[in-house]
Amino acid sequence: MARFRLTVPLVVAATALALALSGIGAHGFWFDEAYTARLAVLDWPRLIAGAVRDIHPPGWPLLAGVFARLPMPTEWALRLPSAICFAALTGVLAARCAPAGVALLFYTPLLDQASQARPYSALSLGLVVLVQLVERRWWLPAGVVAGLTASLHALGGALAAAVLIATVPWQRIGRAGLVRLAIPTVAICGWWFPSFAASAGAYIRSPWYPTSQLADWWIVADAGGAAFAAALVVLALLFGRERSMLAPALAVAVVLVGLGAAGVGVEIRKTGLVLLPLLLATLDGTLLCRAVGVASAVAMLALSVRIPDRPDLREAHAVTLALQREVPVISVFASEAAWYFRAPAPLPSDRFPAGIAGRLGQVVEAQNADCIVSVALPGTFPEEADLPLPLRTVLHAEVTGLDVRLVGTEGCVVAPTPLGWHEP
Repeated sequence: MARFRLTVPLVVAATALALALSGIGAHGFWFDEAYTARLAVLDWPRLIAGAVRDIHPPGWPLLAGVFARLPMPTEWALRLPSAICFAALTGVLAARCAPAGVALLFYTPLLDQASQARPYSALSLGLVVLVQLVERRWWLPAGVVAGLTASLHALGGALAAAVLIATVPWQRIGRAGLVRLAIPTVAICGWWFPSFAASAGAYIRSPWYPTSQLADWWIVADAGGAAFAAALVVLALLFGRERSMLAPALAVAVVLVGLGAAGVGVEIRKTGLVLLPLLLATLDGTLLCRAVGVASAVAMLALSVRIPDRPDLREAHAVTLALQREVPVISVFASEAAWYFRAPAPLPSDRFPAGIAGRLGQVVEAQNADCIVSVALPGTFPEEADLPLPLRTVLHAEVTGLDVRLVGTEGCVVAPTPLGWHEP
């Protein structure tokens, strides 16, 4: 029986790792991933300085810096921590209730994040482990995990605090336990927190993420599968008289909803993914919990949706090279696009049609260029009639999640049409 209890979590974790690794190299870095990559490959003094000045705490960039130095392709190396944390998370759930770990294998939004160089799998793992450590009254390890979790994400500290506030009052912590909990948390967070507080204060005054909408919560619910699973877990806990176990997930939900209501730009479609693992982690080995876990897995398997492919700057760079001529490139999120477009570095574009048209005109005038490559988000490129004369779309490229065009004057002639391009 003991061997079975160990084997099942290992098998579930190994399956989760295989699933995450299967998508780890499918696409190039996008936005936050590319920003993390640019930090991770710097020398350590510059990496630490850059990480501390970011809106997010430095934990994830520092971890990325360690993995970026492994002897493997950088895209694989930087995404490996997410895949490992997703595998560990499913294993931790399966150790408590095997069907709960299996259910998380079908949670497609979190699985998608597990193949990215982003901290959401690690954040979820940290919160789930923190709850279990507090349940066991292991205060010193709980303090370490709380500090590390807070270091991963801009909301990591708020979510870890919410979990602690929701769980510690149910335990007999005492003064000594409180000291053991607080010391490692403060030691891990103290050196970076002042800089983070300043960055967070500036962000709150002018957030760049829009306030989350109901559609963002629907993505967290995975088109209904996760919502159905969460409802089953809640009902099981209520009828099983284990209402206190709902407190961590409820506290996290209150924090996320409260920040959204206050107008703080919270990316619910990513941060909200921690809710379902917290709920599934409440299931144990009882017959009722195992039945709920099985029903949750079936619901998510039946109702899960395909996650749209991310914009692929790697593909955009490849089709630009296929032109076999050096042309200026304007790109949305140009500093992140520079991970692929290194020579020449891309010039900043815009996310709105008028801004893109203006940037095209500026580049033509400044560089006397016949041809320009524009890398834009879908639906943001201006209409042909709105392009500054004498510019026109010469060729269009098929690139995942992006609108990539060769724009030029009458002197922009490319023949024969390069691979990956077609006439508009």
